[in-house]
Amino acid sequence: MRSIAGIFSVLLILGPFLAFAKEVPHLTDPVFGLKYDPAHVKFDEAPTSLMTRCPNLANDRWDNRLWIYGQQDEAGTQYLIVGGLYVEKATGRSKPNPIGAIIAVTPEKCDLVGPARETLQAPTDLPADMAPHLIDDLVRRYRTAFGGAPALNAALKAQHVDLTSHYDDTLRAALAK
Repeated sequence: MRSIAGIFSVLLILGPFLAFAKEVPHLTDPVFGLKYDPAHVKFDEAPTSLMTRCPNLANDRWDNRLWIYGQQDEAGTQYLIVGGLYVEKATGRSKPNPIGAIIAVTPEKCDLVGPARETLQAPTDLPADMAPHLIDDLVRRYRTAFGGAPALNAALKAQHVDLTSHYDDTLRAALAK
């Protein structure tokens, strides 16, 4: 009986920490579809103020916890590739958001440009030549987060990421640099 009480006491003490450890599940990046553990693969987390500035990234049921996968500034507008987790407002439970978004942020407003990969594949809603610059920054960030180009390439290969579509020419070229 005494050992059961001891185990129960330890679980009561560690319970909140164990629950928190489960809070952030593996994430899926919004461009390649790579699944990764954010405890080991580190992208920059978006500031919480971004959700205030970009209310169209949430709805009555869900908020987002966002990471930045790419960024480019042009003429006073900051273009961000973001993705991460949907966080249910009522329960705090979270689930990966595999689609992500490209957003355009100015001092006055925040516009949702479109889904991350889709928009990079057909960048008609981005300024001319913005997509290649975003992709170059994205590849730089991914290499840093995964621990270098060989580790990123190994993750892409291990997870069978298919970049053979003609829409992925710019992504392939950036990865080959």
